[in-house]
Amino acid sequence: MGRSGSILAAGELSAVVCLFVAIGCLMFAHQSILHTATALDASLRVLVHAVDVNAVIGSFHQPQQQSDQASNVNLKNTKSNTGHPKGESFYDNEQTPFHAFRKARDSFTDHISNMDEMLAMENSENAELARCAMAGRYWDSDDICLHSHKVLPSCKSNGELPLLVTGVGRSGTHHMASSLRHRGFDICHEAVCSLGSISWTYAVVDPNAFYPWELARNRIKGRRFHQIFHLVRHPLRCIASLTTYETLSWRFIEKHTPQVPNLASIQPVLRRALVHWVTWNRMVEVYADRRFRTEDTTPKTLCLAAGFEIEQCEKQIKRLSNKAKRSHPEVTWEELYSVDKEFTQAAMRLAHKYGYDDIRKESTVWDNDDDVAL
Repeated sequence: MGRSGSILAAGELSAVVCLFVAIGCLMFAHQSILHTATALDASLRVLVHAVDVNAVIGSFHQPQQQSDQASNVNLKNTKSNTGHPKGESFYDNEQTPFHAFRKARDSFTDHISNMDEMLAMENSENAELARCAMAGRYWDSDDICLHSHKVLPSCKSNGELPLLVTGVGRSGTHHMASSLRHRGFDICHEAVCSLGSISWTYAVVDPNAFYPWELARNRIKGRRFHQIFHLVRHPLRCIASLTTYETLSWRFIEKHTPQVPNLASIQPVLRRALVHWVTWNRMVEVYADRRFRTEDTTPKTLCLAAGFEIEQCEKQIKRLSNKAKRSHPEVTWEELYSVDKEFTQAAMRLAHKYGYDDIRKESTVWDNDDDVAL
């Protein structure tokens, strides 16, 4: 074998080794980041389609005409410049690295096909979950008494209270509760006082009467509320803030969203927050008497709507800060769309229903079909 042949063979082996390493790294990465399978699938497809294996092999196997002429060697009657017998190419020989590479490539392609099937199934499940959320069908039982603290003739009660303001957490409940208390109203945040409560956890009925952060002396104890107001916040701002929720909150949410399996462990957390915003709001809609947007609802407005004393509702107080000291990045509709198309579309429809018409300007993924009334 000539010097050029040796260099070529070395180059071939180096290329094969590089390809094996690349495949091994990608397959290992897939196992370690299963929850980002969509992004991985896209990157793997780029690799598969970008590398034309036959072209690579062909470039390795071109005749060395100048070398052959110089040495007066007839390639048809002698061994090839790779050292393999006449009529057998380098990559057809089962002993060569290229044969092993072909087998690995075929296995790799099968792996991609399996990923496609898994992703298709997951997308189908996501679509069904989103449809159920938009339809409000998220309870195992139709008995409203098992899911709402509202005073109803058919529901047993250990007492009645005037008002519950609830919704998804991070929608302004803390600020609203503080403002009303500064006006002298006996209403508590995440607990029960004589006039009621402003609490996202009371949006559901816990069978074990466990509500995080509920004070021992201010427990709900089976009591119900005459009026329930639904407080909402722009989804992009609310979802961004929800990403800072801690484990206790997510466990409580997962317990009361049984139709979304393992909600507390959904990754990325942005998708988890998106799913929660849609499902929790739709749940509250079922039994709420009125809805208010936190961006344009003053404590006075809510106070008067509840029927509290007018003079006290109009009482002037020192302006309270409603800026929470939480650090989180801003979120866009495009980012939400990239983690879950179906639930993003559901969130857009809800936002439009709640009067957030600016989503048309903020988003490049708005679908005209979302104009359908709910």
